[in-house]
Amino acid sequence: QRPYQKFMLYKSFSQLQHKPCLVDLMINDTEGRRQTLVYASSTGFHGIDMETGNVRLIHAPSPVPRGGIHPHALIKIPHVTDELCELLLCYDNDGVYVDHQMN
Repeated sequence: QRPYQKFMLYKSFSQLQHKPCLVDLMINDTEGRRQTLVYASSTGFHGIDMETGNVRLIHAPSPVPRGGIHPHALIKIPHVTDELCELLLCYDNDGVYVDHQMN
């Protein structure tokens, strides 16, 4: 049996409006109840609630450049509170520091 045959599909998000070009981290609240998958697209940074499948915008530059953005890093900064996670989102020659609400 090949090693990759041992993996099971956990979740699938095939109908995303913005195509992911960088998927880098999972955010868990301190009790492990909520999980959010954070990804970047050519229009901004998004979060998917793993329980409900709801997608929300975390950050998008305004206006979005004509050719879109080129994300290159998603950096999680340790929790400030149970509901708040701080992120450093890097794209092109810019970076933005955001507070991401968990619920």
